[in-house]
Amino acid sequence: MDGYVKGIISNDSTENEELFTFPITVAEAVYFDDGKNLVDKLNETTVIPNKWQNKNIACFGDSITAGGYPTNIGNILGASITNKGSSGGTYKRDWDIIQATDLNYTDCVTFMTGHNLGAGNTTLETSGLLDISDPTDLSSYPDNYYGGLGKLINYVRINYPKIKIYLLGLHFTTRTNTSKDCQRALKEIGDYYSVPFIDVFANCGISKTNLTVYSSDGTHVNDEGNKLLGECIAYEMMYK
Repeated sequence: MDGYVKGIISNDSTENEELFTFPITVAEAVYFDDGKNLVDKLNETTVIPNKWQNKNIACFGDSITAGGYPTNIGNILGASITNKGSSGGTYKRDWDIIQATDLNYTDCVTFMTGHNLGAGNTTLETSGLLDISDPTDLSSYPDNYYGGLGKLINYVRINYPKIKIYLLGLHFTTRTNTSKDCQRALKEIGDYYSVPFIDVFANCGISKTNLTVYSSDGTHVNDEGNKLLGECIAYEMMYK
Protein backbone atom coordinates (compact mmCIF):
# COMPACT_ATOMS: atom_id res chain seq x y z
CA MET A 1 0.00 0.00 0.00
CA ASP A 2 1.20 3.50 -0.81
CA GLY A 3 0.48 6.96 0.56
CA TYR A 4 0.72 8.67 3.90
CA VAL A 5 -1.33 8.63 7.09
CA LYS A 6 -1.32 10.80 10.21
CA GLY A 7 1.20 9.98 12.92
CA ILE A 8 1.17 11.53 16.40
CA ILE A 9 4.11 11.63 18.78
CA SER A 10 2.70 10.75 22.18
CA ASN A 11 3.95 12.80 25.13
CA ASP A 12 1.19 11.74 27.53
CA SER A 13 -0.53 15.01 26.75
CA THR A 14 -3.45 15.47 24.39
CA GLU A 15 -2.45 19.09 23.82
CA ASN A 16 1.10 18.19 22.83
CA GLU A 17 -0.06 15.26 20.72
CA GLU A 18 -2.19 17.52 18.58
CA LEU A 19 0.72 19.93 18.08
CA PHE A 20 3.22 17.37 16.86
CA THR A 21 1.74 15.39 13.98
CA PHE A 22 3.66 13.97 11.03
CA PRO A 23 2.77 12.35 7.72
CA ILE A 24 4.08 8.80 7.90
CA THR A 25 4.03 5.99 5.38
CA VAL A 26 1.73 3.02 5.72
CA ALA A 27 4.78 0.83 6.32
CA GLU A 28 5.83 3.08 9.20
CA ALA A 29 2.31 3.04 10.61
CA VAL A 30 2.51 -0.74 10.73
CA TYR A 31 5.96 -0.53 12.32
CA PHE A 32 4.71 1.56 15.26
CA ASP A 33 2.76 -0.76 17.56
CA ASP A 34 0.09 1.40 19.16
CA GLY A 35 -2.46 -1.39 19.66
CA LYS A 36 -4.63 -0.33 16.71
CA ASN A 37 -5.49 -2.54 13.79
CA LEU A 38 -4.45 -1.49 10.29
CA VAL A 39 -7.89 -0.14 9.35
CA ASP A 40 -7.92 2.19 12.36
CA LYS A 41 -4.35 3.27 11.64
CA LEU A 42 -5.28 4.28 8.11
CA ASN A 43 -8.60 5.94 8.94
CA GLU A 44 -7.61 7.65 12.19
CA THR A 45 -4.08 8.18 13.47
CA THR A 46 -1.07 6.14 14.46
CA VAL A 47 0.33 6.98 17.88
CA ILE A 48 4.13 6.94 17.72
CA PRO A 49 5.50 5.63 21.05
CA ASN A 50 7.85 8.28 22.37
CA LYS A 51 11.07 6.60 23.43
CA TRP A 52 12.74 9.96 24.17
CA GLN A 53 10.25 11.50 26.57
CA ASN A 54 11.99 12.70 29.76
CA LYS A 55 15.36 11.58 28.37
CA ASN A 56 18.55 13.66 28.18
CA ILE A 57 19.88 14.58 24.74
CA ALA A 58 23.16 16.41 24.03
CA CYS A 59 23.56 18.08 20.63
CA PHE A 60 27.05 18.81 19.29
CA GLY A 61 27.79 20.99 16.27
CA ASP A 62 28.54 24.44 14.94
CA SER A 63 26.50 27.67 14.80
CA ILE A 64 23.56 25.90 13.13
CA THR A 65 23.23 23.75 16.24
CA ALA A 66 23.91 26.66 18.58
CA GLY A 67 21.22 28.62 16.72
CA GLY A 68 18.29 26.71 18.09
CA TYR A 69 16.98 23.57 16.37
CA PRO A 70 17.83 21.41 19.43
CA THR A 71 15.23 23.37 21.43
CA ASN A 72 12.60 22.30 18.93
CA ILE A 73 13.72 18.68 19.23
CA GLY A 74 13.27 18.90 22.99
CA ASN A 75 9.84 20.51 22.71
CA ILE A 76 8.59 17.85 20.32
CA LEU A 77 10.03 14.86 22.16
CA GLY A 78 9.49 16.10 25.69
CA ALA A 79 13.21 15.63 26.29
CA SER A 80 15.82 17.64 28.17
CA ILE A 81 18.31 19.20 25.75
CA THR A 82 21.92 20.19 26.34
CA ASN A 83 23.04 22.36 23.42
CA LYS A 84 26.80 22.01 22.90
CA GLY A 85 26.87 23.78 19.54
CA SER A 86 29.41 26.57 19.08
CA SER A 87 29.76 29.24 16.41
CA GLY A 88 32.55 28.33 14.00
CA GLY A 89 32.68 24.81 15.38
CA THR A 90 34.18 21.83 13.59
CA TYR A 91 34.68 18.15 14.37
CA LYS A 92 37.97 19.24 15.98
CA ARG A 93 36.20 21.59 18.36
CA ASP A 94 33.54 18.96 19.06
CA TRP A 95 36.36 16.69 20.17
CA ASP A 96 37.55 19.26 22.71
CA ILE A 97 34.01 19.99 23.89
CA ILE A 98 32.91 16.39 24.29
CA GLN A 99 35.94 15.53 26.41
CA ALA A 100 35.01 18.36 28.77
CA THR A 101 31.35 17.30 28.93
CA ASP A 102 29.94 14.96 31.55
CA LEU A 103 27.72 12.53 29.65
CA ASN A 104 27.02 10.18 32.54
CA TYR A 105 23.34 11.10 32.62
CA THR A 106 22.93 11.49 28.86
CA ASP A 107 20.79 9.07 26.87
CA CYS A 108 21.53 10.30 23.36
CA VAL A 109 24.01 12.50 21.47
CA THR A 110 23.69 14.05 18.02
CA PHE A 111 26.47 15.36 15.79
CA MET A 112 25.89 17.93 13.04
CA THR A 113 29.16 19.26 11.73
CA GLY A 114 30.71 20.25 8.42
CA HIS A 115 29.68 23.81 7.64
CA ASN A 116 33.13 25.10 8.64
CA LEU A 117 35.37 22.10 7.93
CA GLY A 118 33.66 19.58 5.69
CA ALA A 119 34.48 16.34 3.94
CA GLY A 120 35.73 17.76 0.65
CA ASN A 121 36.63 15.07 -1.88
CA THR A 122 37.72 12.54 0.72
CA THR A 123 35.97 9.17 0.71
CA LEU A 124 35.87 6.32 3.19
CA GLU A 125 38.46 4.45 1.15
CA THR A 126 40.87 7.41 0.95
CA SER A 127 40.31 8.75 4.47
CA GLY A 128 42.64 6.40 6.32
CA LEU A 129 39.80 5.34 8.61
CA LEU A 130 39.89 1.79 7.26
CA ASP A 131 43.59 1.48 8.13
CA ILE A 132 43.11 1.84 11.89
CA SER A 133 44.24 -1.42 13.53
CA ASP A 134 43.06 -0.58 17.06
CA PRO A 135 39.76 1.38 17.12
CA THR A 136 40.23 2.07 20.83
CA ASP A 137 43.43 4.02 20.13
CA LEU A 138 41.74 7.35 19.48
CA SER A 139 45.09 9.05 18.84
CA SER A 140 45.51 6.99 15.66
CA TYR A 141 42.50 8.42 13.82
CA PRO A 142 43.23 10.45 10.66
CA ASP A 143 42.97 14.21 10.96
CA ASN A 144 40.11 14.68 8.53
CA TYR A 145 36.30 14.69 8.51
CA TYR A 146 36.04 10.91 8.49
CA GLY A 147 38.62 10.42 11.20
CA GLY A 148 37.21 13.24 13.31
CA LEU A 149 33.70 11.83 13.35
CA GLY A 150 34.96 8.29 13.78
CA LYS A 151 36.89 9.40 16.84
CA LEU A 152 33.83 11.13 18.28
CA ILE A 153 31.68 8.05 17.76
CA ASN A 154 34.14 5.68 19.36
CA TYR A 155 34.84 8.07 22.23
CA VAL A 156 31.16 7.86 23.13
CA ARG A 157 31.00 4.11 22.61
CA ILE A 158 34.08 3.42 24.71
CA ASN A 159 33.23 5.73 27.59
CA TYR A 160 29.41 5.74 27.49
CA PRO A 161 28.35 2.51 25.76
CA LYS A 162 24.63 2.93 26.53
CA ILE A 163 24.31 6.29 24.77
CA LYS A 164 22.48 6.32 21.42
CA ILE A 165 24.30 8.25 18.67
CA TYR A 166 22.83 10.02 15.64
CA LEU A 167 24.68 11.65 12.76
CA LEU A 168 22.76 14.62 11.35
CA GLY A 169 23.06 15.77 7.77
CA LEU A 170 23.39 19.44 6.82
CA HIS A 171 20.53 21.38 5.25
CA PHE A 172 21.02 22.94 1.82
CA THR A 173 23.32 25.98 1.92
CA THR A 174 25.06 28.23 -0.61
CA ARG A 175 28.48 27.14 0.61
CA THR A 176 30.13 25.38 -2.32
CA ASN A 177 28.94 21.78 -2.28
CA THR A 178 29.56 21.46 1.46
CA SER A 179 26.13 20.03 2.22
CA LYS A 180 26.40 17.36 -0.46
CA ASP A 181 29.97 16.39 0.45
CA CYS A 182 29.04 15.98 4.09
CA GLN A 183 25.83 14.16 3.25
CA ARG A 184 27.82 11.58 1.29
CA ALA A 185 30.47 11.27 3.98
CA LEU A 186 28.01 11.01 6.86
CA LYS A 187 26.14 8.21 5.11
CA GLU A 188 29.42 6.33 4.63
CA ILE A 189 30.50 6.90 8.24
CA GLY A 190 27.08 5.91 9.57
CA ASP A 191 27.06 2.70 7.56
CA TYR A 192 30.64 1.85 8.60
CA TYR A 193 29.96 2.32 12.31
CA SER A 194 26.30 1.24 12.22
CA VAL A 195 25.17 4.65 13.47
CA PRO A 196 21.82 6.06 12.28
CA PHE A 197 22.22 8.88 9.75
CA ILE A 198 19.36 11.40 9.58
CA ASP A 199 19.24 12.85 6.08
CA VAL A 200 18.34 16.44 6.92
CA PHE A 201 19.44 17.62 3.47
CA ALA A 202 16.84 15.49 1.69
CA ASN A 203 13.99 15.63 4.19
CA CYS A 204 13.85 18.91 6.14
CA GLY A 205 12.15 20.93 3.39
CA ILE A 206 14.86 23.55 2.81
CA SER A 207 16.18 23.71 -0.74
CA LYS A 208 17.70 26.08 -3.29
CA THR A 209 14.24 27.27 -4.33
CA ASN A 210 13.13 28.39 -0.85
CA LEU A 211 16.40 28.98 1.02
CA THR A 212 15.80 32.75 1.26
CA VAL A 213 12.58 32.06 3.20
CA TYR A 214 14.48 30.22 5.93
CA SER A 215 17.92 31.89 5.82
CA SER A 216 19.13 35.48 5.44
CA ASP A 217 22.74 34.59 4.60
CA GLY A 218 22.44 31.29 2.78
CA THR A 219 23.69 29.22 5.73
CA HIS A 220 22.17 30.13 9.09
CA VAL A 221 18.46 29.48 9.48
CA ASN A 222 15.78 31.63 11.12
CA ASP A 223 13.12 30.49 13.59
CA GLU A 224 11.05 28.87 10.86
CA GLY A 225 14.14 27.09 9.56
CA ASN A 226 14.97 25.83 13.03
CA LYS A 227 11.42 24.55 13.30
CA LEU A 228 11.82 22.53 10.09
CA LEU A 229 15.17 21.12 11.23
CA GLY A 230 13.82 20.21 14.65
CA GLU A 231 10.74 18.49 13.26
CA CYS A 232 12.74 16.52 10.70
CA ILE A 233 15.31 15.34 13.24
CA ALA A 234 12.81 14.60 16.02
CA TYR A 235 10.64 12.41 13.83
CA GLU A 236 13.61 10.45 12.48
CA MET A 237 14.85 9.93 16.04
CA MET A 238 11.55 8.26 16.84
CA TYR A 239 11.86 5.89 13.92
CA LYS A 240 15.59 5.05 13.94
